[in-house]
Amino acid sequence: MSPVAAGTRIRLAEAEALAEELRTLLGPVCLQIEVAGSVRRQRPDIGDIELLAIPLWQTRLDLFGESNQPPISQLETLCAELIRDGTFELRLDVNGRHAVGPKYKRLRFRGTGVDLFTAHPDNWGLLMVIRTGPAGYSKRLVTPQRHGGWLPGHLVVKDGFVWSLAAEHKPGEKVPIPNEGSLYALLGREFDQPEDRRDP
Repeated sequence: MSPVAAGTRIRLAEAEALAEELRTLLGPVCLQIEVAGSVRRQRPDIGDIELLAIPLWQTRLDLFGESNQPPISQLETLCAELIRDGTFELRLDVNGRHAVGPKYKRLRFRGTGVDLFTAHPDNWGLLMVIRTGPAGYSKRLVTPQRHGGWLPGHLVVKDGFVWSLAAEHKPGEKVPIPNEGSLYALLGREFDQPEDRRDP
């Protein structure tokens, strides 16, 4: 099926129902999958549905029962099937481009835009806060305190993970952020409920 351009906004209740349908559809191939974005923030009208998922991985064995190839993301496999059979359509950005990479897919489901992001257990909390948004809130989260953000000076966000700074201001040790609470604790901030998160 050919890619489709941007659509119209929908009401929150309709978006929640579609999001739950998507979680049910994709859940069997995910270690974890949750709704993020404006649906999670309970905004009254929704432009698209954002989901964050940790895929399950399948080990590939040869004829002798040994693994000598990289594992396959079961989520990636299922999404490819759903695109082929028309359940998902490719969604274009404003420049007419589509996105179907392993970290981000821009899709359409039952006429509504879907942004599907993938995470790792060590960055789930960070990406959940970032993908819940809104954009200004997320930007402040990853901006160093010396530049007006919330990130302590000994930390840096790079490639979707939080790192402690080593010598010469280069990322050193990865800091696991398995949930949102651990991120807020690291920042020394009280937990903000999703519906209370606002742009500065």
